[in-house]
Parts: sequence; C-alpha cells; structure tokens
Amino acid sequence: MKRWRADVKAFEAASAFQLALDGTFGDPIRIATGEIKIAPPDLALQVSLMPEDQNEAEPQLFPHIAIDDRRRVLADRLVDEARCGAAWHGFFHWEVGFPNVWSNLLSATPPGGFDAVIGNPPYVRQELLGDEIKRALRAGYRAFDGMADLYVFFFEQGLRLLRPGGRLSYVVTNKWLRAGYAEALRELFATAAQVEFIADFGHAKHFFPDADVFPSAITVRKPLPGEDPAGEAQVCVIPRDAVPEKGLAAAVDTATYPLPRACFTKESWSLEPPDLMALLNKIRRNGVPLREYAGASPMYGIKTGFNEAFLPATDSWRTTQLAPRLSRLTSAGRISSVGGPRPRVCT
Repeated sequence: MKRWRADVKAFEAASAFQLALDGTFGDPIRIATGEIKIAPPDLALQVSLMPEDQNEAEPQLFPHIAIDDRRRVLADRLVDEARCGAAWHGFFHWEVGFPNVWSNLLSATPPGGFDAVIGNPPYVRQELLGDEIKRALRAGYRAFDGMADLYVFFFEQGLRLLRPGGRLSYVVTNKWLRAGYAEALRELFATAAQVEFIADFGHAKHFFPDADVFPSAITVRKPLPGEDPAGEAQVCVIPRDAVPEKGLAAAVDTATYPLPRACFTKESWSLEPPDLMALLNKIRRNGVPLREYAGASPMYGIKTGFNEAFLPATDSWRTTQLAPRLSRLTSAGRISSVGGPRPRVCT
C-alpha cells in the first residue's frame, strides 16, 4: 500500500507539472521566471490545511476547492522548487543564453551549435559527486559510468554544443584513454565524432607544476550528416622526460604520426606508432593468449611492500641493509636461497 501511494503521488506530481509546461495555467515562460503565479497565496494556504489523502466524498474544510485547484497548488509548489534548485545549482540553458547560435528554440532538438568548444574540464573524482548528481548524470549522458570522474561528462556536453562540422579541443588527464570507466566515452567518440588529433604527454609536470597530472590534448570533429567517418587521426606521444619546457609546438610536430580512425573503438586506445601497432596486431593474430595457453586466469603474481629490494639506492645500502635482511629470511625458511647459502641480489 505504501508503494502504491508513492506511485500515485509521483503520477499526480508529474501530471501537475506537465500542465504547467503545456500552458494550461498560463504562459510557461512567465511562470518559470516568476512573473506570474499558478496559484494565489490564499488558495495555497487553504489546500495546505487540508489532509492530503482526504476523499472528495468526505466533508470538506473548504468545500469550494476542487481537484483542479489542488493540481494548481501542486504545480505552483513544484515550479517554485524547480526555480530554487536552478538558482542553487546554477543551471544554464545554452540555447536561451546564446540565441544567435541556435534557431527554432521550440524544437526538441534546436538546430545550430558552436563552431568550436575549447576547455580544460575540472578533474573531480567520482567519490565526490554524490548520489543525487550521479542519478542526474545517468539519466542524461550516454557516457555515464558510476566510476567515471566529472571530466568525462564535459566531453559529451561539449559534443552536444557543437554544430555539425564543429570541433572540440580539450586539455585533460589521459586516464580516459584506457580506463574502464571511460569505455562508453570512447564508444561515443568512435560513433558520434571524428578524432582528428591526440597528444599524450605522460606524467609531464611542465604544464601544471602545482598538480600531479597526466596531461593530454584531444581534438575531435562533429561529423556532418551522412559523412564517412573513415580516415586518419594525427597522434603524438612524448614521454614525460622528453617534454620540453620551450618549443613544445616543434616537438609535437616532430613526434606526430597518423593512425587510422578504425583503431579508436570502445576498447582501450593504444597510441603506438604504426610499425609497432602492426607488430602487436601480428602477435594478436598469430599468438595464443596466456589465459588460453595456461588454461587458467593470470593473477597479479607476487606482491611486496619491500620496494627497496627492487629499487636499491646505493651499493653500501645493498651491503649493509638489503643482504642481511634477505639472509635472515633465508635462514628462517621464508624464502629459498639461489646459487648457494648467500642470497643473490640483482641490481
């Protein structure tokens, strides 16, 4: 019964709000701006004093109030809540804010859009978004993933704002190139955009010295209706230690090479040069995956927090610190010695 009542209330709210949108209670634009009210204050007060679940056949405190009056008051309250929510969250209606960029605003999909969208989206971890924002993102974005950081949705919003033939260019972390949470975003690029350029600078810190980031840049084009998506994208990969502080444009020009757009699917994107990509594809075609060869799923292998064993700092440290520790482990039977009683250390 409780679920049924909740469903009835949700239906009544949706119906009342739709009446406000379709003009039953007056001009929707003037209602939305607060210029006119759907229900006068005295009617709203009287309805608020009435029991919510009162049957119309029962004696009424205000007999003159009909079901349409209740709907009017409900719609008025919902519009007020929506207006407060818009003010709190700072919603922005692009088509209204830039009327010269779009036309036929009464259409469900007004034609138009920007020639270019350029930005550096905010990097906000998904843990900080909260359930309310995630529900809204799930309902409104093809690229939604519950583990996706906020910048993923800026990509899709940017594509929406482009006119056919327009271009989007962002500087953003490179995590989306391979992360599982960006699979839907990569599929969106593969099906609804044309990748023109990608630059991956690894863990370079020249761009944002005060932040620990993995910078990349991408330019995509929103295709024209019926346009062939085939072709090539220009790709640039510069290791972080090779990223120059000056002369970046020349370094990018030198390190850029073409890759077929067919390489860019929803799977993780590999930005290797063509010759290396050809070798990898040959290995995939002719080789046998380890999972199939071994008949088991590969695991992580041995893990340890003793990083110094793998990254010894100096010869003296290996002699005075590392060797005695390994010797104690060997004598205790916790590891096996190799090539004699003394442990062998690879440096």
